[in-house]
Amino acid sequence: QVVAPLGESLPNQEIFRRLATAIGFDEPELHASDASLLSDLLTQIGSPISYTELARKGTIEWRSEKINPFANGDFATTSGRIEIASEQWEKAGLSRAPKPAADKQPKAGWLRVLSPADQWLLNSSYANDKHIAKKLGTQKVWLHPHEAQQRKLREGQSVTLRNPTGSLTVRLALDDTLPEGVALLPKGRWPSLDEADANVNALYDGAKTDLGESSAVHSVEAEIIAG
Repeated sequence: QVVAPLGESLPNQEIFRRLATAIGFDEPELHASDASLLSDLLTQIGSPISYTELARKGTIEWRSEKINPFANGDFATTSGRIEIASEQWEKAGLSRAPKPAADKQPKAGWLRVLSPADQWLLNSSYANDKHIAKKLGTQKVWLHPHEAQQRKLREGQSVTLRNPTGSLTVRLALDDTLPEGVALLPKGRWPSLDEADANVNALYDGAKTDLGESSAVHSVEAEIIAG
């Protein structure tokens, strides 16, 4: 810890605990204390001492020998081996073995909306910093010049991306390194600090991936119009 929390600032884990309480989620994992989380983490990495002892000492000398995960060939699968074809996939409703897959092309006239991190941001962290905000400038969406030309859109004009989930109005920028059929709209903007009062999340319907229930943000499709 470098400094004490400023104002009403809180660590992420405390914010998530409070969110869980406010939403009504009572799973124990969502309310674990910092000490419990750190203790579990030390156990998972095979720490030679407990969290209590580490907290008292502050720092310890870590292992000098190299650790190779799964060096003994023992894997946490039914067979105890690496499973490329597995019943576990079938139980999850997937094919027995991995298959290459890709989302279908967007419907006619629509674009695939990709939302990587902005070059000036680490997700949404520091997006409220005035120096970062100056570098970010106005929120933009990038298209290939041919894509914009076909749609009779010009660089710098106001455009709106919309789908059944929501809409977002930003400025248009052009980049000939982008594939046609793609709208590049970086994530991380704070809606409360942007003239659009929204960010790319306004277009995301909350769809989850087929495995692990992660976010499927790059499956977003939207149409784009002037204004």
